[in-house]
Amino acid sequence: MSNLNQEIERANKLLSQNQFALAFPSALNRDYLLSVPQERRGKLKFSLWVGLAVMAMCLFLDASVGQDQLYRGLAVRTGVTLPLHLAGLLALQRAATLGAQAAAVIIPMTSGLAVTTWLATVATESGELYMLSVGMMIVAINLVVPLRPKEALVLTGAGSGAVAAIELMLSYEPNLFLLIFVLAISFLSFFVSIWSEGERRRLYLLHLLERLRSRQLANANAQLRVLSHRDTLTGLANRRLWDKEFEIAAREAATKGSVLGVLIVDIDRFKSINDHFGHAAGDACLARVGRILEDYLLESAGLVARIGGDELAAFFTDRSEEEIERRASQTRSAISKARLGPGGATITVSIGVAAEIVSEPQMRKELFERADRGLYEAKQAGRDTVSIGRIELQSEVGEPIEDPEVNKG
Repeated sequence: MSNLNQEIERANKLLSQNQFALAFPSALNRDYLLSVPQERRGKLKFSLWVGLAVMAMCLFLDASVGQDQLYRGLAVRTGVTLPLHLAGLLALQRAATLGAQAAAVIIPMTSGLAVTTWLATVATESGELYMLSVGMMIVAINLVVPLRPKEALVLTGAGSGAVAAIELMLSYEPNLFLLIFVLAISFLSFFVSIWSEGERRRLYLLHLLERLRSRQLANANAQLRVLSHRDTLTGLANRRLWDKEFEIAAREAATKGSVLGVLIVDIDRFKSINDHFGHAAGDACLARVGRILEDYLLESAGLVARIGGDELAAFFTDRSEEEIERRASQTRSAISKARLGPGGATITVSIGVAAEIVSEPQMRKELFERADRGLYEAKQAGRDTVSIGRIELQSEVGEPIEDPEVNKG
């Protein structure tokens, strides 16, 4: 939970930064870059198709210069630019890294800029038109293609160099105002692309925060569910969970007509421990007894719980009364040998056991009462023992009588 809180705090701090291009720490930057390849691949494919459309439109510019220029443009664009764009589309399909994706786009687009620059040197009288077209290409690339800042800078620098080369190679006096205008809009679009990348990063942070807070809420709800069903002192199930699970087990046993068993554990002379050594010592004893119960019974029991005070209980499905009694005796012996009391004093427990075939869910109450009677009988027998709760029948005048079958040995 602390790591989750730290991640949320880090994301909030980054969002509070008023930066033009949002910078991520290296670990977060790696996660961000790993999260965008698929989305970015689709946008890069679209930009290559846009590049092919621009190449086709540039043929109209070539045609406006003359027929010879059109033939030159058609030859070089279909012979160089078109194959590189198609190769870029194929490369994007296999590109696994952001660098490979960028290369698949930058190479064909740079070739388009180079071809346009070469055609401008051939038709110097129309060089300014080609210079404007290169500038427009740079603007389109920066605004449409989702490149990282370094990649966008490479393309903008290459395009600006092409613009400057065209202007310097013109046979007449260079138009510096036009050159400055084209360079200005080129670099302005570059800064817009950086701002767009920053906004994409902010959006990623917002989505990350949403996911982190959802996880935080889910963890908190899960913790609340655990706490609502767990006894904070012993770590065992509490009475609420016991009642719920015991009822479910009784319904299942009634459906199958199978045996349901219960044992109830009570620490002997627990009040004396609290009175002589304090409640903290009593709580420690109770927690230790709970751990031993869990160790010895949890594997075979459906649930081990603290049902109130110093009383602990467990229920069993498909276990005979004899087997439950045997496990109860092993647990009782382990507790007395473990010397769990204050200063290593011996602690003993009394255990009541009951089990029978369940025909209806309500029989769980009778079963629990039988185990409780067994616990009472264990206390009456001198404590530190296990007793099976006897079935009590009602006489005609309402007096409880003992089941004769139970008294046979």
